[in-house]
Amino acid sequence: MNEELKAPPGPKGHPIFGLIDNFRRDMLGFYRTAMEEYGDVVRLRLLWINTYAVTHPDAVRYILQEHNRNYRRNRFVNDLIKRYLGKGLFTLDGESWLSRRRLMQPAFHRQQLQGMAALMTAATEQMLATWDDHPTGQPLAIDEEMTQVTLRIAGQALFRVDLLGEAKRVGDAFVETTSYTSKRMQTPFLPPRFLPTAQNRRFQRATQMLDQTIYAMIRERRRRAAGQERSTEAMDLLTMLMTARDEETGATMSDEQLRHEIALLIFAGHDTTANALTWTFYLLSQHPVAEARLHTELDTVLQGRT
Repeated sequence: MNEELKAPPGPKGHPIFGLIDNFRRDMLGFYRTAMEEYGDVVRLRLLWINTYAVTHPDAVRYILQEHNRNYRRNRFVNDLIKRYLGKGLFTLDGESWLSRRRLMQPAFHRQQLQGMAALMTAATEQMLATWDDHPTGQPLAIDEEMTQVTLRIAGQALFRVDLLGEAKRVGDAFVETTSYTSKRMQTPFLPPRFLPTAQNRRFQRATQMLDQTIYAMIRERRRRAAGQERSTEAMDLLTMLMTARDEETGATMSDEQLRHEIALLIFAGHDTTANALTWTFYLLSQHPVAEARLHTELDTVLQGRT
């Protein structure tokens, strides 16, 4: 006997546009309100697309780990993200995703992560040295500072590449591409991407800049690796990806495939971290008692160490 499954509950929204306006006004606030009112699984309609917000840990594990083959990424959103992150781990599904995930997993083992601490400390100390030279009483763009330091750490920790000279341009390019994608997802009617509007041209320039930077990294690494034996010291994620072979075909990753994964890792390695740090500094500035507690804890735990 077949039993029709009930759809998860959720707010109704506009009969045509759905909940797009709610997202545009206050996305985080709307998510929080929806979770409080409708529970751990909420149906959210955007135009003709039904999306589902899942927050309970058991449900997340069920979808992402235990039954991931039953779920596919939304094609509309995925196609937008592919335009700047490419066909990588973030946009793949099923067996393709699992194969790539296993390929990249060794780079995130505990032994690899422990070696990143010194890189993070060095990059932070270099940033603080520039703060010492900053004119007293002049404002400091903390969001730009956090973007640059996290980009530099991501480049050095994952690829042994110093992005200091490119940090501002790379950071701006990611801001442009993510802003463009967000607007595309939230606004029902925008000019087609092939039209030479100012927004489309900015997006195109940003993606071209990312391509130039990342492909230059790949070319330089291939040049250095030509005719040389691999060493343990050089086994960063980029080297692992370049030397990994498909279990069935024995083929290595192409430059295009490498570009897709590097773009994702640079983006994931800095964007959320830079935003979290920026908001942390802001909130500490608004709550002096919490800031004082933080200073006390740092002094107690570190005892002068960095």
